[in-house]
Amino acid sequence: MRYITGGPQEDGCIFCNRLARPNDIESLILHRAEHCFVIMNLYPYNTGHLMIVPNAHVAEIENLDPHVIAELAHLLPPVVRALRRVLGCEGFNIGLNQGAIAGAGVAEHLHQHVVPRWQGDANFMPIIAGTMIIPELIPSTYAKVRAELDAEIHGIARFEVVLLDDADEPNVWLCDDEVPILDSTPESPVWRSAVSSLGLQDAEVVGYSGAPGTMDRVTTPGLVIRTTSVPDGSGWRRLPLFSQYQQSNNRAKTSDTLLRVQNNLAPWIRNDSDNRA
Repeated sequence: MRYITGGPQEDGCIFCNRLARPNDIESLILHRAEHCFVIMNLYPYNTGHLMIVPNAHVAEIENLDPHVIAELAHLLPPVVRALRRVLGCEGFNIGLNQGAIAGAGVAEHLHQHVVPRWQGDANFMPIIAGTMIIPELIPSTYAKVRAELDAEIHGIARFEVVLLDDADEPNVWLCDDEVPILDSTPESPVWRSAVSSLGLQDAEVVGYSGAPGTMDRVTTPGLVIRTTSVPDGSGWRRLPLFSQYQQSNNRAKTSDTLLRVQNNLAPWIRNDSDNRA
């Protein structure tokens, strides 16, 4: 079975499989509610293509309990607001494809598509036919949207920012030996607030530094940002991201954050641990 329009097949239901896994970053789950969850499409039709999915393995909407349908509807506005803020999209295709004959990629488990649209991106029928228009890598979009949903749904305003340089073996910028925590502003998406607060001239969001599980309400959410700039202010120093010194001698919260980043960083940035001393 494909997840959701391409790639190798896997046994069982892709949505049930992802829901059962503990690491939501790896599963691309952005939010878990009581009866539904929000997940990115691994093979999106367009940047930011999400799905709102009932937890229950049900194929037809008439067989869903009313409270599940209500939660599906309740999640849609914050998801749309978050995508609009993060991506600046001009519109959306939103809908359910019920049954294989209607184009459902996973016909046995109902899911609602939310596809951001921009003027001139493509006609939606070619998109349905398999044409992809993806100018941003999925881990980057995931991190931006998950942080925005943290703010939109949970009202979180403070975010850690793990700042990496662009070295082949990345270094992390620490301020007074800690990962900085910044306040987001209502005028800008979370990721742009972080870039602006640090005075970065160039920046690329490359990951999410918060808890792997979206139900975690204790761990401070955050972003991993890569830059060639030196952050504004004093007290900054660079240390190798993959270093025993950071894990053993830095403050406990900072060490925990850096360990999460090491474990969840995208493969094009994370070095193979077998090649590190």
